[in-house]
Amino acid sequence: GRKIWYLRPTEELLKRTKEAKRQKKNEGKVNGGVDDSKCGLGAEVIECREGDVLIINTRLWWHRTEIPPQYPIELDGQKVCPPSVSYARDIYLDSTTEDTTTNDNSGN
Repeated sequence: GRKIWYLRPTEELLKRTKEAKRQKKNEGKVNGGVDDSKCGLGAEVIECREGDVLIINTRLWWHRTEIPPQYPIELDGQKVCPPSVSYARDIYLDSTTEDTTTNDNSGN
C-alpha cells in the first residue's frame, strides 16, 4: 500500500535552520545574498510505498498522514482489497552519548 505524509516545519525548526544559515554565512560558507526569511523550508508532501522507510523528527515537523484507498485485486477468482499496514516506531538518536562498546580480547 501507500501512505501520504504532509509535513510542515515548526517554528523551532525554522529558527534553528535560520541560525545555522547565519552562522555558515558568517563563516564564509554561504553566499552573502541568502534570503533567510523561509530558510528553504516549507510544506512537503511525501508518498511512501511498500518497503520505504521514512525517518522524521516529529517534534520538529508538524505532520499528518493519509492512507489512500486500496484498489481491488483478483485473488482466487474474487476481487479483494489488499490490506495496507503502516508501522510507526519511536527511535532515539543521541549524538552526545559516549560509545561504551569495547573490544575485550581477554578470552573470557
